[in-house]
Amino acid sequence: ATSGTTGDCTWTLDDNGHLTISGNGAMENYDYNWNHPAPWGTDINAVTIGDSVTTIGDGAFTYCTSLTSVTIGDSVTTIGNYAFNDCDSLTSVTIGDSVITIGRQAFANCTNLTAVTIGNSVTTIGSEAFSWCDSLTSITVSAENPNYSSVDGVLFNRDKTTLIRYPGGKTGVYSIPDSVITIGDYAFDECT
Repeated sequence: ATSGTTGDCTWTLDDNGHLTISGNGAMENYDYNWNHPAPWGTDINAVTIGDSVTTIGDGAFTYCTSLTSVTIGDSVTTIGNYAFNDCDSLTSVTIGDSVITIGRQAFANCTNLTAVTIGNSVTTIGSEAFSWCDSLTSITVSAENPNYSSVDGVLFNRDKTTLIRYPGGKTGVYSIPDSVITIGDYAFDECT
């Protein structure tokens, strides 16, 4: 096993490729272009973010192509920019009720991601957060979320006047609801 620190937190990577982040506070930000890569590398298959960690750092798990399981603790309020970008083996993610901000391209290029569940506290979803997710067929938002909503797996603002993201893996004919006034940037990007 290897271990170290990341911002206000500590990390431990066991011999089975399971990374655990613990401590109180924010993780360090990492550069997704490898100028400042995460110290645990990319050869991990599971991540557990502890209950007292508040921020998942920018680029923390970029290019972790074997990552299949992510557990996000109850205190995480921010998922950083590019945090899970290019995690090709990730198939589903649940963003709990403590999360307020999902960063830019946080889950972009997760080509096997099929389902995303967003909790009731998210107020900000960064641009292209779920872009280039070719297998994504469903984005589900908690009915209690005051800022966002979903209908048939499609992400909208709360009052359904802005269509934010049509999942890239969803197929068939789609009729935009009459309530929609604005279609967000990249809303249909990579849809085939």
